[in-house]
Amino acid sequence: MVAIKLHELSKSFQGPVINQLSLTIPDQQITALIGPSGSGKSTLLNMIAGLTTPDSGQISFDNQPIFDAATHWNQPPAQRHLAMVFQDFALWPHMTVQENVAFALEKHLTKPELTAQVNWALEQVRTCLISFE
Repeated sequence: MVAIKLHELSKSFQGPVINQLSLTIPDQQITALIGPSGSGKSTLLNMIAGLTTPDSGQISFDNQPIFDAATHWNQPPAQRHLAMVFQDFALWPHMTVQENVAFALEKHLTKPELTAQVNWALEQVRTCLISFE
């Protein structure tokens, strides 16, 4: 795990959603974001993950900048080594299970490596399946 630091982070859509938020989440700490619908929880997590670009401010992991509006530095999501589990399904309906699992990896691995990685991941899930018959 890493320490996450947000400094004066802001994001607006049709109006301000997050306004100059400064927050430090220490390493090895469980943190919960609590608030009503529309309060900016998902927007904040999407900015940390790199899925939404903040309007201003800085984000760092272990004091290494991953986003800085002032210097126009924005580390791509795939290089942030962060995973998110969405509340709602985030699958491509026109793709198979294997294609959905492979989607994020296919540009980084050879075909044999990709096949092995996808098969390994699906096998991990398969061993956890429970039958209710």
